[in-house]
Amino acid sequence: MITNMRRKLLISGLVLLTGALLLACEGAPGEVTGRVRYSSGKAAAVMITIKNQKGKVIWQGASDLDGTWYTRPVIPPGTYTIHYFDRNDKEFEGTQQEITVSPGGIVSIEQTL
Repeated sequence: MITNMRRKLLISGLVLLTGALLLACEGAPGEVTGRVRYSSGKAAAVMITIKNQKGKVIWQGASDLDGTWYTRPVIPPGTYTIHYFDRNDKEFEGTQQEITVSPGGIVSIEQTL
């Protein structure tokens, strides 16, 4: 028979374990995938920068020749702005996109330049 003290310890341990698992899931990074095209429909090979709400660069990369790109699951949950740049590091005007990454989530976007 389980004593009151053992029962309390067992319940306390389960509560702590559940809390630890919830915290681990809340912070799981997500990923962003995208496709970039020119208004003509042709794929765009461009540079992409993802910034947090404070303007800090979280990720930088480039689209492939077919215009696709992805970050892998490295983006912390939060709200971000995506910026697109040409080969001369000039930002494409009016193309910024705001996204929200959820824990362990995948955000898929398309952009026409």
